[in-house]
Amino acid sequence: MSAPVSPTSYSAIQDQIAGRLEASGLLKQGARIEAAPGNLTEAWLKTNSLPRQGAALIATGLLYGVRHEASGAQMHTLGLGLFLVPEIGKRERQASSLVDLTGVVVRWIDRNRFGLSGARQPSNLSARNLYSPTLDSRGTTLWQIEWRQEFHLFDAETGGEAGLVDV
Repeated sequence: MSAPVSPTSYSAIQDQIAGRLEASGLLKQGARIEAAPGNLTEAWLKTNSLPRQGAALIATGLLYGVRHEASGAQMHTLGLGLFLVPEIGKRERQASSLVDLTGVVVRWIDRNRFGLSGARQPSNLSARNLYSPTLDSRGTTLWQIEWRQEFHLFDAETGGEAGLVDV
C-alpha cells in the first residue's frame, strides 16, 4: 500500500478520491472518472458526451465548517458527492445495474479514507436517484451518493500543518 497523501486543497481531495475509485475497478473500463465540472446540471449533461461505459463525477458541494485540533491543525468538514451515470444499455438492465453499482460504491465509500493523511471516516452517507424528464429523454438516469467527511489540509509550500498562525 502506498504512503498516505497530504492534501493541500479541496481539489486535491477530489482528485485523490477519483484516482482511488478508478484503481478500485468498480466501474467498467473506459468509464469517465473525474472531478465534477463545477455545477453539475441537466444542461451540462445534455451538452456533454459521456462514454458508453458510464461515468462517476466527484464533487465538493459544501463546507460544513473548520475546526482546530489541540495541535492547531485545521480540520475541514466537507459535503461530498459522487454522481453515477450508467453505461448505455437496455433501459430495464440500465436501471437495475445502476442501483446495484450504487450499492457497491456506497459500501466502498463507507469507512474509506481514500489514502489521505489525517482524513476521518465518512459519515451521513446517503444515495438517491436524480430522475428527471430531461435525463429520461436522453435514455439515462443519474444517482447521487452524498456524505460528509473531515480532512486535514496541509500547507502547500511546506507540506506541514496548515492553519498554524501566530497572533
